[in-house]
Amino acid sequence: MAPRTPSPNLWPTCSEPWGPTPPTPSSPVSTSPSGRGRGDPRGAADALAALLPDLTRVLGSDAPFTLVARGNLARWGSAGDPRGAAEALAALLPDLSRVLGTDDPFTLGVRNDLAVFQGLAGDPGAAALALAQLVPGLGRVLGPAHPHTLLARRNLALWQGRAGDAVGAAGALAGLLPDLTRVLGADHPETFAARTDLASFQGEAGDPGAAAHALAELLPRMRQVLGPAHPHTLLARHNHALWQGRAGGRRPTAG
Repeated sequence: MAPRTPSPNLWPTCSEPWGPTPPTPSSPVSTSPSGRGRGDPRGAADALAALLPDLTRVLGSDAPFTLVARGNLARWGSAGDPRGAAEALAALLPDLSRVLGTDDPFTLGVRNDLAVFQGLAGDPGAAALALAQLVPGLGRVLGPAHPHTLLARRNLALWQGRAGDAVGAAGALAGLLPDLTRVLGADHPETFAARTDLASFQGEAGDPGAAAHALAELLPRMRQVLGPAHPHTLLARHNHALWQGRAGGRRPTAG
């Protein structure tokens, strides 16, 4: 994942957005935090591409299993091609809305994935707008405290920041953190990721001292809970060094 431009960083300063993973028909919410496990996306895509014609022939193009398979193929079949994934999901969405309904959890999950792929394809503004439109529906259908609603809010903050509104992103993450902590727990990887993102956007908003201080407080617990080699821990270590260097002798801004 490339860093938000303009930036001289070799690493990103924010964690990956909550994005594409395959759903199952028995658990139709289609998304969960990305980056968990390596898996075999190409093998999954090949298997789904071979399966889809049979599903269409036997069950029909509008069968829920067929639609699920199309969604999975769009995610896994476009590895390295977020624009292609976004196009495939955009083509699927009208069929999902017509067959399953606009409020179906799977339909809502595909909307989240579509927004993520739009952002990864280079349009963070479109991603932020789509997520801003999606979050109220998730809150209404799943509930405001549902993990998918909370993680979609985190996605919204990430793309808002990557679209250039670091102040707004920091404010959104600061408002989200108490809910993440209450629902998922203080030691959940997504809570750690949101705290890391909040620090980074504080730094990008002009307070590198606050960013460095927040990460210095966060890192010992991340090492203890996630381990020193966990990607979230490594990212936080990188960001701490980055903001520490940029802060120089400046103290965190009060308030």
